Amino acid sequence: MNLLIDFLTTHGLYGAGEYHRRIVHELIKTIKQDRLTNIQLYAIHDSRLTISYNDLTEQAITKEINIKFIDLRNTSILDVIQQYQINKFFIACGQRVGEYPDISKVRCETICVTHDLLYEEWYNNHIYEHWILNASRWQKLNWICRTVVHPTRLFLAYLRSKAFQKNLSFMKAVFEMLNNNSLAKCITVSEYTKRTIVYNFSVNPEKIEVLYSPEKLIPPKQNIQNQKLRELIEKKIKYFIILSADRESKNANKAIKAFKAYSQFDKYSYLLVSGSHAADKNNIINVEYLSDSDFIWAMENCHALIYPTYFEGFGYPPIEAMKYGKPILTSNTTSLPEILGEAPIYFSPLYESAIFDALMKLKEADYEKLSKKSLIQYQIIINRQKKDLAKLISLILH
Repeated sequence: MNLLIDFLTTHGLYGAGEYHRRIVHELIKTIKQDRLTNIQLYAIHDSRLTISYNDLTEQAITKEINIKFIDLRNTSILDVIQQYQINKFFIACGQRVGEYPDISKVRCETICVTHDLLYEEWYNNHIYEHWILNASRWQKLNWICRTVVHPTRLFLAYLRSKAFQKNLSFMKAVFEMLNNNSLAKCITVSEYTKRTIVYNFSVNPEKIEVLYSPEKLIPPKQNIQNQKLRELIEKKIKYFIILSADRESKNANKAIKAFKAYSQFDKYSYLLVSGSHAADKNNIINVEYLSDSDFIWAMENCHALIYPTYFEGFGYPPIEAMKYGKPILTSNTTSLPEILGEAPIYFSPLYESAIFDALMKLKEADYEKLSKKSLIQYQIIINRQKKDLAKLISLILH
């Protein structure tokens, strides 16, 4: 069998990139262990973009297994399938491959993973407009806000949404292929995402299978590199953590404001904000970046994770915090209640007061009881992840 693997997804970090990384290494391990000598691997990538993981570069992967990398800068997906007589095509992230329009005409056996419909959900529900308008620091100056700031922000939101529209075509091409290719199968990572696919693209639900995202590859634990994090841990300071503050969809600003109010009632708690360029102030500690190893240290030693995201197709970070028995304060939206169950304290991400209320509930709750609930839910999730990973690998290789 000639198996083509999408390596376009490796050009991005975060969820889909981590997903792709785990799947590729699991495929290589299975092919070696089961001695599947009848499989010839091919990989498509784009040299105009950088592969984000050192262990997924052509140089690194070809040391592990015989695989031919093909640069889409010089050819097309259809030409690759025809030239190398591809029998099966694995797409790790539909949105990444959807940027290449000829994907709509693929007719070989295809397994396509769709993690979420972020672009469609943000555009259709005007989330960018909400974020831009509510980011204003001019609320007290009502006249300026009404006549200058809000109209300007609305115009910026309009321009942003128009630019955002180009991303909507990516999944249209993918689902055109899925609807017209009798040999294609759609894999997604939550029942929520499955329903959004059916709603937005009228895909037959029977053609979509939900398989949880696998546990991410665990990096080797090294000494703590970030000085601020090291100080928090060594001094045994109680701290909450917020991640990816530089990503608008994670809604960090509202949670930070809520924590500032909360800190008046809990003066010895701190908030570690990852992905922030802001200066430290009061009980807020900002770090621009945490290495993979420091991320583990941060999760293992935090008091709780605050996860105020507007949207999530699956949601890795809360699961990673649950692994260490940490209470989770998280949004009650999209896939999160489905994946995380009854373990977290939920809140609406639209209201700062709701996030504040969740912090107060944690303060008043039995911490050990919440910690135990996180550990129980983590075990439920990890068991499902292992089972679904094995099923996906089998679908790809057989």
